[in-house]
Amino acid sequence: MGCPLFLEILTQRGGNMRIGIFTNTYKPEINGVVRSISTFRDELERQGHVVYIFAPESPGYADYKDSEPGIFRYPAIRLPVAENYPLAIPVSPHIDWVVPRLKLDIIHSQHPVLLGEEAVNFAKRLNLPLIFTHHTQYEEYAHYIPFNRNIVKTLTREVVRSYLIRNVRIIAPTESMRTQIAEQYPVIRDRLRVLPSPVDLSHFYFDPQKGSDIREKHHLKNTFVFVSVSRLTPEKNVSTLLRAFAQATSGHPDTRLMLVGNGPMRHELETLAQRLQIAERVIFVGAVDYDEVPAYLSAGDVFAFASTTETQGLVTLEAMATGCPVIVVNAPGNRDVARNEENGLVVANAVTELALAMQRIIKDEDLRRQLGEGAQKTAREYSAPPLTKKLVRLYTDAIAAYRENPLNYKRFSREADEPRQFPPQWLTEITGTTEWFDSLAAFWKNFGT
Repeated sequence: MGCPLFLEILTQRGGNMRIGIFTNTYKPEINGVVRSISTFRDELERQGHVVYIFAPESPGYADYKDSEPGIFRYPAIRLPVAENYPLAIPVSPHIDWVVPRLKLDIIHSQHPVLLGEEAVNFAKRLNLPLIFTHHTQYEEYAHYIPFNRNIVKTLTREVVRSYLIRNVRIIAPTESMRTQIAEQYPVIRDRLRVLPSPVDLSHFYFDPQKGSDIREKHHLKNTFVFVSVSRLTPEKNVSTLLRAFAQATSGHPDTRLMLVGNGPMRHELETLAQRLQIAERVIFVGAVDYDEVPAYLSAGDVFAFASTTETQGLVTLEAMATGCPVIVVNAPGNRDVARNEENGLVVANAVTELALAMQRIIKDEDLRRQLGEGAQKTAREYSAPPLTKKLVRLYTDAIAAYRENPLNYKRFSREADEPRQFPPQWLTEITGTTEWFDSLAAFWKNFGT
């Protein structure tokens, strides 16, 4: 794709704005970040803009080929970690040559490391504004790193802080996330903007035939079905959902819980279901293609979700778009889209509270119908066209702000009077003078065995 003719074709495409998006994950991987990028990109192009995606290759999908134009891939390796996502190697002479020739107006980063740093490098090199979408509560994923958790969380905060200050604007998907980010990183408070991720309503809608097919496939005729879509990982809190289901449905043998998704906790959760004596009523569907998700949601009577680490509640909105009333725990992301007694039930993150809500919604058909109608109404508020227009206005604002006050893109910049020290004071204040070193030494010792 490096030929001059190809570049000439790309750069001559019509469009009001030329946008470069850097992300550590993209198709064929399916997750909230990918869905957000893809939906925004499709609508941006429908509105006349030009979007280029810079993402890792997908070594786990040997037969996958990009069908969309303007996708540029960095080399990547696949590591045996919990998420099993590709790990980008942010080195590509081809992309180094291409990017300056695309005549970008703005660069939009989706992650603070790896290709996020590449986004910074190009913003600095081409004198362009850089913006960032804060998709994830990064500290909540500290358990994936085999190291002292306090240190990992502290280091994570410092890495994120150093990244945020190099962005003209930072997008928070919800008001809860904006408040949380502002409290953690007050230095960038004025640069924060709230913009939810859109729902593709042409993809997520109630399909009774496909829902019926799923019910037949999984032997769900004449059953009441709770459905949940998530990775089976600690931060998704699926064990609480299982315990609540067991408690709520002990007198309702015709109820089922259908878990759509896979992850490293699957065996542990299957064991828990057996211990709770609900194994025959819990269906571990596993991972499904993105195109199949609406069918599984259409097969459910209620969407149940216990995650406490969501930033935008996108999967909940997708369930709402299919007409599912929702039950979620009261946590950021969830409570930004679920409105208690209007489109769902919002309860405390406790087994008993969740179980009582499940019992109530099983028994009350009128409540289910009312909440289902409210859910579809809420989903329409998150349709792609109006939210994409807001994104374009945000891009325009960022471009103007950068022209007026260009940022220093230096990495880990310090105040002029702040002396260099090791370990840094922010680390020793939290972990103590020696704990960080002892943990580091233990980590490397174990790593070598």
